[in-house]
Amino acid sequence: MNPKTEKLREERASNELKIEKYQAKLDQTNHQLQRAENRKKYLSKGERSKRTHHLCNLAGALEHYFPMTKQMDGVDAMLVMEKLSELPEVQRLFASWHPKNPQNGGEPPSPSTTSM
Repeated sequence: MNPKTEKLREERASNELKIEKYQAKLDQTNHQLQRAENRKKYLSKGERSKRTHHLCNLAGALEHYFPMTKQMDGVDAMLVMEKLSELPEVQRLFASWHPKNPQNGGEPPSPSTTSM
């Protein structure tokens, strides 16, 4: 057999091994990327679920204390909330809950200390 031909066959076999090695590495990297994307979706879905749960609890409390809001559309409910937010008592209450408030360390006041 010709030495050049033998050398080329060895080189070809070596290159095929390299191709297999790099293909396996590419497959592994693609799999890791897919796992990272799936994790990102899972975590963002969890955050959305938590936010939705929180908003539903707030709306439930609003309906509990103001049953007439069940018949309101979104615009009317926003107008009511806007008017409530303008009340000085409400502004003071929310200011007292601010995380930087040194009096309570950011904790909401207990219902017994709230005077509205």
